[in-house]
Amino acid sequence: FEQTKVGIAEASLDGVLLNVNQRYADMIGLPREEIVGRRVDAFVHPEDTPDNLALFAALVEYGVPYEIENRFLRPDGRAIWVGKTVTPVRGREGGPATVMAVYMDVTERKLAEAALHEAARRKDEFLAMLAHELRNPLAPIRTAAETLKAPVDPRTIARAREVIARQVMHLGRLVDDLLDVSRITQGKIALHPI
Repeated sequence: FEQTKVGIAEASLDGVLLNVNQRYADMIGLPREEIVGRRVDAFVHPEDTPDNLALFAALVEYGVPYEIENRFLRPDGRAIWVGKTVTPVRGREGGPATVMAVYMDVTERKLAEAALHEAARRKDEFLAMLAHELRNPLAPIRTAAETLKAPVDPRTIARAREVIARQVMHLGRLVDDLLDVSRITQGKIALHPI
């Protein structure tokens, strides 16, 4: 109970904490004496409480163990993520007598996942903007190319060539910028402030 690196808590069937190990107390950020006797949901983030209580009620009523990730709200206001496995401890009659929960701090993983989601969101926004910017020069090029299909006077041909040349240069700059971004993100180019 005390030697493990995970938090462990034992609770009554009505949701009162009966015993916790030191690692659990460290996760909560309070001395054990201030934790024992409080309800199991006393430290759960308010947004996560309904799911926790519903699963706890099903465990008590049907003896169904569960796993869930939720946040603990510490007294200092900091929230930490924990993954917990909650199982019934069987009594002499075979039904649940108490509830045992094992907690692992998964805050670093959750923060890394959030950072990956944010990076993916930014990448998607960048690609959407890039697609829009690459599409813009294509309309004048298409119009100029359509103009050249029909017999036209030399001034119209010269204007169409100018439009095509200008828009191709614009596309070239966009592609060059995109390649520069790629080189920077791959560490092939370093930017230094002047």
